Amino acid sequence: IALFNRKYRLNKRICPDVVDILMAYDWPGNVRELENLIERLVVISSSDIISRDELPVHLVSAVLDSPRVSVSAIVPLKEAIESVEKQLLERAFAQYRTTRQIAKKLEVNASTVVRKAAKYGISSSSNKKT
Repeated sequence: IALFNRKYRLNKRICPDVVDILMAYDWPGNVRELENLIERLVVISSSDIISRDELPVHLVSAVLDSPRVSVSAIVPLKEAIESVEKQLLERAFAQYRTTRQIAKKLEVNASTVVRKAAKYGISSSSNKKT
């Protein structure tokens, strides 16, 4: 991003959740595909911070629709559970319109969905595509 910021004399930044999605994506077109996407995001983004809403829908869907529960290292159980919980909530917020729908699907109270979403910094507006 620094390269394209210099090239276009801009000061764009990328949200951490966007970085997570970019890192989780398979990149079948290799590094050039990633570079092209970042350049396009830097140029097209109207905001100084590039958010998940600006990513191509197919990319976000590929990441969110893929089963990502994997164990690459031994970590504390609490940390592993929180990671899976966050991924599940992100996917639910991307797929459903209301916290009630999410709660019904996850078989928990709506207040639990709201509390957990706040804990992980997830909001319905940051996960919806227009």
